[in-house]
Amino acid sequence: MFSALVLLIFPIYSVRSCEKSANYHIYDSSTDTLTVHYTERSCASKSCVEKTKVVGKNVLRDPTTTKKPTTTTTTTKKPTTTTKKTTTKKPVVTTKKLTTKKPTTTINRKKFKCQSGWTLSARSNYNWCWQLFYGSVNALQAITACNTQKAKLSGFQSNDERVKVRNAVVAHLKAESAKSLLITSPSAGSIMIGMERTDKCKRSKVGICNTSAGFGWMDSTTNAVMSIANSWWTSSNPDNIEGQQYYVVMYATTDTSSQLNGRIDDVEKKLLNKTNPFPTIGFVCGKVAAS
Repeated sequence: MFSALVLLIFPIYSVRSCEKSANYHIYDSSTDTLTVHYTERSCASKSCVEKTKVVGKNVLRDPTTTKKPTTTTTTTKKPTTTTKKTTTKKPVVTTKKLTTKKPTTTINRKKFKCQSGWTLSARSNYNWCWQLFYGSVNALQAITACNTQKAKLSGFQSNDERVKVRNAVVAHLKAESAKSLLITSPSAGSIMIGMERTDKCKRSKVGICNTSAGFGWMDSTTNAVMSIANSWWTSSNPDNIEGQQYYVVMYATTDTSSQLNGRIDDVEKKLLNKTNPFPTIGFVCGKVAAS
C-alpha cells in the first residue's frame, strides 16, 4: 500500500530581509510532517538560495485523538513440568537363618574305666565309678574316708543307681549272715550316701527344708534334680530332729518284703546310727572314671 502524498499549500507570506523570506509550506500527510520552503538571501552577494526546513511533526492531528501506542504485554505461560515420582521398590532380601548344628561329641566309654573294686555306672556324658566300704562310721568319718580314695560320698544320678547300690548292700548282708550259723533272722543295716542339707536348711525344720528341696548332692558331678528323692524317704522324714540332722543314710535289709528296703533317712553328722534294726554299717564313695 502506498500512502498518498497530500500537498497542502498554506498562504504564502513574505518577509523581506537580508537573511531569508518564506515562500510556502508543504504538509505531508503520510508522515504528518510540515515542511517550510523559503528563500535565503545573502546580503553580501545579494543572491538568493532556496532552502527547506521541517518545522514540525503531528501538526494537524488532534492531540485528544492521538492514540497512544498500545502496549501489549505477552504473558508467557511457563510450561507445566510434571515430575513423576519414581518409587524404587527395594529388593526383598530373604535372610535364611543358618542353624549351626553343634558337633556331636561321641564319648568312647571304653577308654574310661573304673579301677579294680569299683563298679561302673554309665551316665549321660561320662562314666561314674562307685564302691561300697564297710565299717561302723559317722558322716564325718565317711567323708574323710572317701577323700583318701580321691572320691566323694556318692550321690545318685537316677533311681537305677540307687537300686544297684541297695542290691549290693543286701548281697553283702546275705554274705555276712551266711558266715554266722547262729543268725537266723533277716539282717539289716544302713550306709551313708552323698546327700547333705543346704546351709540355709541346716537349722530350719519348716517349709522346703523338710523336703528333698532342702538337700543337695555332696559330689561335684551328680546333677539330678533333688525331687528325684521325694519317693525315697521313710515315713515322716526328713524331720531334722533337734536341728542337727544334716546327712542321709539309705536302709538295706535281706527281708525282701520290707517296705524300708532302699529308703533314706536324715541323721546327725557325728552320731553313729546304732538304732536297730538299721545300724550304720558302711558308706558309698564315687568318682569319675579315668582313662
